[in-house]
Amino acid sequence: MTALISFFLMSSFFQQEVDSLDQLIRKTTQKSKAKESIVFLADVGIEKLPPKLASSIKSFWEAYIAGQFVSCYQMHSSSYRNLKTVQTYVDKEKMVVSSVEIKKVTVLGDKNCAVVKLVYCGSSGQFDNLKINMRQKWFIEDGVWKLYVNPYEKVDGMGFAPRNKEKDSYPPFPCEEKKTEKAGMH
Repeated sequence: MTALISFFLMSSFFQQEVDSLDQLIRKTTQKSKAKESIVFLADVGIEKLPPKLASSIKSFWEAYIAGQFVSCYQMHSSSYRNLKTVQTYVDKEKMVVSSVEIKKVTVLGDKNCAVVKLVYCGSSGQFDNLKINMRQKWFIEDGVWKLYVNPYEKVDGMGFAPRNKEKDSYPPFPCEEKKTEKAGMH
């Protein structure tokens, strides 16, 4: 019986080592592919973008493809990081992204904000070869381009965040257009 328990414990330990090695190989492979997997389409006009914005977008997606979610988390706004812990963020990131195609970048409000339209390809759980359209909002916070995510907003057709009273107290995107009522319309 002792030999059987020892064998089980050793095989369990060995499986953990194999899993860790697989994860290391995957991350190493992803890191080398990450730089080749981000494409800014020619009509985006990357040369016209603020250089630090283009660099931030590219760095975010290189880190994401490489599975470096802590680095991605650090690129989010302080409002988001104050609301979500790094562990919560890392735990929810299940998508394995293989490539990103930046379709359009619109710089707003004196070049302090930008909206990025992109498509990323990847897999999640039992679903492979997913192609997902996404819109990201970026803005300058303390002199650095940061990703704006409001956890209380609908996320590009992927579901709704929980509704609660904190939604109204979360800071709006700095360049968000104010919705105004037309005169005479109630």
